[in-house]
Amino acid sequence: MADTIRSLFEQDIRFTLLAHGFNTVSGSVYDAVRTAHILDVDGLFDPVTGQRYDDRTMLVERRTRQTLIDEHGVDGFLVQEIWNAPAYDSGQAAEWDVTRQGLIVPEDGAPERGPETRILDGIACPAGDAGRCVGVLRALSFMVRLENSFGAMLYTGRGGIEFWELLDDAGESYLLSPPHPFDRAERNREAATLALAQLVQGSISDRKSSASAASGFRFK
Repeated sequence: MADTIRSLFEQDIRFTLLAHGFNTVSGSVYDAVRTAHILDVDGLFDPVTGQRYDDRTMLVERRTRQTLIDEHGVDGFLVQEIWNAPAYDSGQAAEWDVTRQGLIVPEDGAPERGPETRILDGIACPAGDAGRCVGVLRALSFMVRLENSFGAMLYTGRGGIEFWELLDDAGESYLLSPPHPFDRAERNREAATLALAQLVQGSISDRKSSASAASGFRFK
């Protein structure tokens, strides 16, 4: 689903950046330029072992970015990623990456949990929150990273998307049933807005810049 997910977020990102004075170059342009450079070096993987050539990969990335700078006037490269993040359960809601979401019971009829069933041993809670944090759930977050032509990071921001698991009465985790987290368009838009908030509100948005959305999502 990587291509579909990327297109969902890229639309929201492009709209937000344009609204704050940035010019953008589509990720599809990046993909086309990068593919041409991959062909120039005869591919990124050894046809026998399947191992990736790290030197070729770095060369292709460097050439791709230089081409976009020369031909499209790009100033920065916005890398988009989906992260597996910890959401800290306080009993009634969970919080992660500037996002707070109520703990709802899925439609599969799982019984409502009492506070005593959510306590986990050895839990890692944020500093100062040990008294109220009673569990950690896995959740999805959207992250953007703005880099210059050399790969140096200029900005990073994250916004929570959705839980992808809950805990049952025994404290065991289980995956949420459909709909898929990315099916909620409003959650996607909110996550993109949160991830870009400091970028578009900061001094860097006071001047017109050009950003190319780098291809692909990496799941971490």
